Amino acid sequence: MSERNRYMIFAGMGIGCISSIYFLYLLMGLPFWLAVPLAAAALFALGRWLITGATVSEVQASGTEKQQWISLVVLAAGVAALAITGPAMAPKYGGWDAWTIWNLHARTLTDAENWRKMFQNVANGHPDYPLALPATLAFFMRLFSSADGYMIPFVFSMFVAISVPVLVYGEIERRSLPVAVVILALFVVEAYYIINSTTQYADALLSFFLLCAVVCVQYARDNKKYLMAAAVFAGLCVWTKNEGAILAGIFMVLYAPVFFSRAALRYTLPAIAVPLLVVFVFKLVCPVQNDLVQEAGSGTMGFLLHGERWTTVFNFFADVFNQRFAYSRWIVAAYLVLCVVKKRLPSKRFLLVVVCAFAYFLVYVVTPKDLAWHLSTSAERLLFQLFPVMLYAVGMDVAEMGLPWGITTGKTQHVV
Repeated sequence: MSERNRYMIFAGMGIGCISSIYFLYLLMGLPFWLAVPLAAAALFALGRWLITGATVSEVQASGTEKQQWISLVVLAAGVAALAITGPAMAPKYGGWDAWTIWNLHARTLTDAENWRKMFQNVANGHPDYPLALPATLAFFMRLFSSADGYMIPFVFSMFVAISVPVLVYGEIERRSLPVAVVILALFVVEAYYIINSTTQYADALLSFFLLCAVVCVQYARDNKKYLMAAAVFAGLCVWTKNEGAILAGIFMVLYAPVFFSRAALRYTLPAIAVPLLVVFVFKLVCPVQNDLVQEAGSGTMGFLLHGERWTTVFNFFADVFNQRFAYSRWIVAAYLVLCVVKKRLPSKRFLLVVVCAFAYFLVYVVTPKDLAWHLSTSAERLLFQLFPVMLYAVGMDVAEMGLPWGITTGKTQHVV
C-alpha cells in the first residue's frame, strides 16, 4: 500500500476513533475539553502505528518517476473535477434523511445535557441508527462552535466523496495506470455517485469503510497491521448503519481463512471487538428497536415463496443498474467478458459485491414494509453502498489480468 493510501486508511480509522470517543464522552458525562485532547492523543498514536513501517513488497511497487508524475497529475485532475461537480450537484442542506435524521442527530449530540432526547424522535426519526456519522459531525461542530451551521456536514460529505476514488485510484494505478484512469473517470462522470455521496447520508461513509476493509485485507497476510485494520473497518461498518452488520458479516465470512486462522485470531478478535463493543454499548443505551426487526415476524419469511415479490425486486434492481450505472454497467459487462476470454473466475472482491447485493435483495423480498414504498425510498442508496467496491474490484481484476495495453507498475502483492 502506498504512503498516500496509508493516510487514507488512517483518515477512515480516525473517523471511527473520533466518533467512538465522542459517544463515550457523552455517555460518561465528561467535559468536552477533556474529549478533545483524548481524541488528539488517540489519533497521534493511531497514525504512528499505521502509517509507519511499510513492508518491502509495498515499497517495491512504485514505478518510474515519470509514471509517478503522470499518475499524480491525473489524480489531481480527478479530484479537481469532483471538487467542482460535487458542490454543483449536491442537494442544498443534503437530502431528506440528512436533515430529518443524520444532521438532526448530530445537532442533538452537540448538547451534552440533552443528547438522549434524540431517542424520543421515534416517528420516522430512526434513533436506533448507529452514531459513526452524527457523532463525528457533532464533535467538529462542538470543536468549531457551529452546532447550528450546515458547512461542517457538507465539508465532511465532500471529504468522503473524494476520499473514496482517491483510495481506489491509488490501489489500481500501482498495477495499471490506464485502468486506474478509466475507473477514476467513472467516479467523476457518474451522477449516481456524486449525488449520493453528497446527500450527507451515512451511506457514503459506510461505502468508504467497506472499501477500506476490502483494500486492507489484500495486504493482511504481508502485514498484520492491515489484518487488524480490516477487522476494525468491518466493525465500523456496523457502527455506521444497521445494515452494515450484513456487509460486515458477509465480508468476514468470505475472508474467514484470513481472519480466523489460528495465527490470525489473536489479531482479529481484539481489533473487531473494539468497534463492536461501542456498538453494543450504544444498543444497550438506545431504548428503541429497529423498525424492520420490530415489525418482522415469522410470517415475513413466507414472502420467500411469493414469486411476484422476487420479480418486483429483481426488476427494480435491474432498473437501478441500467439507469443509474449509466457508464459503469458497460465496464462491468466488459469485465465479465474478459473473465470468460481469460478463462478466470471473478475475484473474491467482486464476489463480495454480488453476495452483498443478493443479501439486500432478500431483505426486500421479506420486508414487512410496503414493498413498492420500501424499494423506492432505500434500494438505490443500499446499492450505492456497494458501488465503490464494485469499481475497485473490477479495476483491480482487469489490472491484474496483464493485458498488453499500457503502463503497468510495480508488483502485485499476495491477493487473498
